Amino acid sequence: RSGVEEIFYFQVDNPLVEMCDPIFVGGHREAGAEFSSKVVAKTGPDEKVGVLVSQGGVVTVVEYSDLPAALREARNADGSLRYSAGNIAVHMLRTDFVRRLNERGFSLPYHVARKKLPCVAADGRQIEIPGMKFETFVFDALASAKSAFCLEVEREAEFAPIKNASGVDSADSSADLQSRLCAKWLEQAGVKVPRTATGAPIQPIEISPLYADGPEELARRKPSAPSFKEPVYLDEPHR
Repeated sequence: RSGVEEIFYFQVDNPLVEMCDPIFVGGHREAGAEFSSKVVAKTGPDEKVGVLVSQGGVVTVVEYSDLPAALREARNADGSLRYSAGNIAVHMLRTDFVRRLNERGFSLPYHVARKKLPCVAADGRQIEIPGMKFETFVFDALASAKSAFCLEVEREAEFAPIKNASGVDSADSSADLQSRLCAKWLEQAGVKVPRTATGAPIQPIEISPLYADGPEELARRKPSAPSFKEPVYLDEPHR
């Protein structure tokens, strides 16, 4: 009734989501798609992300836990992964599609996730036991869409998830990826950024979206070079 035709959907564990990316929104609209998705190239066969595939002529997502090992490891002639379009859970959905999908009640399938569940034993000890969790995923609606659009984006620019307490896909790795992206923006704006031997900036860098939401706007602001003697934070000055 309010005239909303599209829903932009994303997962909150990824701080690099480009909100309502005009290229993605435009591609979705131009394609006349009911459901659209962004993907990144998988880092390897064991990365825990679902993949977009064509299954019987229907575009769908196969969750990593449901993809057989033989297909997960499958390669093209050039050695690249055959199933490499990693789903990063950034979608566009038409509201009339969502309405049609729910006309007969909730219809998404359940997936089984096997987890170790912390609990208390009869003698009071804290232990872990094997358990199962039933989950539903928004991306399963993709198979019901009459038309779909997929856009591959740069991982370094749009995917820094926080899923684990430490190591890969943790708060630390996400902060590092965000800092590296901000350093790249500064360099594109003409600021020399000192880096460590691994290529990371020597100090963490954060750019508030109130200051600049991308490299083009940052370049227009012509930022002066920070000292890099402490963490760098660029923000809109208080008024």
